[in-house]
Amino acid sequence: MHSTLELFTPITGTFGGGLIGLSAAVLLLFGGEILGSSGIVSSIMLEPKKHITDPKQIWKLIFMSTFMLFSNLALAKHFTGDDRLGEDPSIPIVSRWGYLLGGLFVGFGTRLGNGCTTGHGICGMPRLSLRSITAVCSFMLSALGTFAVISPDNKTFASGTEWLRTDTPPSFYNQWLGFGVSFIFVVPTLVALYYLATSEKKRRSSLSLMKKEFARYDSTEDVEKADAKKEDGQESTEKSAAEENTTENASEQATEPTNVEDLKEKVQEAERGSADGKIIPAIIAACLFSLGLAISQMVIPSKVLGFLALYTIPMNRYDPTLLTVMCAGALVSFISYQFVEGWGVIKLPSKWMIRAPLTSSKFCIPTNNTIDWKLVLGSFCFGIGWAMAGLCPGP
Repeated sequence: MHSTLELFTPITGTFGGGLIGLSAAVLLLFGGEILGSSGIVSSIMLEPKKHITDPKQIWKLIFMSTFMLFSNLALAKHFTGDDRLGEDPSIPIVSRWGYLLGGLFVGFGTRLGNGCTTGHGICGMPRLSLRSITAVCSFMLSALGTFAVISPDNKTFASGTEWLRTDTPPSFYNQWLGFGVSFIFVVPTLVALYYLATSEKKRRSSLSLMKKEFARYDSTEDVEKADAKKEDGQESTEKSAAEENTTENASEQATEPTNVEDLKEKVQEAERGSADGKIIPAIIAACLFSLGLAISQMVIPSKVLGFLALYTIPMNRYDPTLLTVMCAGALVSFISYQFVEGWGVIKLPSKWMIRAPLTSSKFCIPTNNTIDWKLVLGSFCFGIGWAMAGLCPGP
């Protein structure tokens, strides 16, 4: 039976967690979006038509398609099983009923509480959101408490929770099942890309007209400046007329640059506002997220359940790896927020701050700090499901 020193993998946990945080940072700084994995999945499932036809939502489909394909094609074949399952009596082998009930709790909880370990833990806490801090504390407490109750070592409730466990270790990698789930997202993504190509053609046509309008305003301003200089050089006999013209030109120049600058900002915003500006960040973020989960071994149930089994600390069988994953991911995410204007707590030079995402038009960062019963109840439900299944959309 493995000891804590053998179970604890701080290097891979920290590196994998850092990749998860980097995934969130890429999506934030380039796409302006928050990496809330449960929110992405639930929004696609609840409003599939909207995510296919709305160019602003297509990045979610692309993120999930990339994540599923990359995980199945590049990573899944390297995982052959969970060695601790069946060997350590403190770590249960979750039954189908356990996964089903745990999944229901996770789905309901993340929907009601608006987030899970990624949305609240990796993205929310780093920006010092009171909602996210409350959510993380809530689901951590409920997960630890739930696992203490349903653990095989709890003789008081062992008979009542036996149906949540099984003696047969699961097949760790089913290629066809993996591809089947992947295509649930891939097919609508291809359809959405067709809609995106159509809408982008219209957007580019509109952008071209705006650029022409901007060029006309810009050239008009240059002509007016040249006329003003000529009038300033007229003879003194025409001084009064020149002063009148200069006054008129000054008035026009006082208002015209504002119009030019406004139009210039609209052109720049339209250029950044392209829906395809979020595609590349979504693809990169999905690959980093998948790789981070794999390297940190958060796809292995015993790594999650081993963290929740606090009572195994005196037995020298506790695995704190998940803590290093969360801390590393949150740290990298925290650093990324320092470069977003209005969200950093560390004062950086103004030239390092960004007002808008690098490839998109604006940041979509939640500002709600209301702590209500939905947040707390949802987080508690998520923690219950997390402890039952040993798996989560995030680390």
